[in-house]
Amino acid sequence: MDNKYQVFCSLVKEQFTYGAEKYKADNQKEVTDILCDDFGFPGLFWTLGKYCKRFGNQKRERDILKIACYMYIVWLKYGYHEYEWGSDGLMNTNLEMKKQNWEKFLAEHERWAEDGKGTTQWERTINDVYEEIKLFYKIVQDQPKLKTAFVRIHWVFALCYNVWYREFAGNYSEIAPVKKDGKSS
Repeated sequence: MDNKYQVFCSLVKEQFTYGAEKYKADNQKEVTDILCDDFGFPGLFWTLGKYCKRFGNQKRERDILKIACYMYIVWLKYGYHEYEWGSDGLMNTNLEMKKQNWEKFLAEHERWAEDGKGTTQWERTINDVYEEIKLFYKIVQDQPKLKTAFVRIHWVFALCYNVWYREFAGNYSEIAPVKKDGKSS
């Protein structure tokens, strides 16, 4: 993968590292896990939709990175880091789990994307991301434990990279720490 993809991945990693500290509940769970327990897993899709719509209005880099970050969190919650077909139930997440499995997720994503899915050769928009999230939501509603979820996770992640590449990659010439804009997430 190219340097811009590495930059994108480092920015997504910064999102989950920062978010894990900000939304830590205890050593075993994060606020996302509690919200899934309290309101159901499909509630995450509302949050993803909100980020898509806000990105469409404001073009905040942080929003597209958050969507990609949530795809990683969903991959963990489904248990793909431990089981090829996912776990029987949703798993809790924490910063240690995220750090331990990030490279595995990226390696899986790169294998999945070898045939060009989501590459920068296609011009994608935030509307493409939003429509894919809606499809993912429908799949989760109909059959929450299909291997199809694995494909949807990687497809949305790839679309996020495509949108980020078109909107922001020109701002980066090398891997650098995430720019802190002083605004709260």
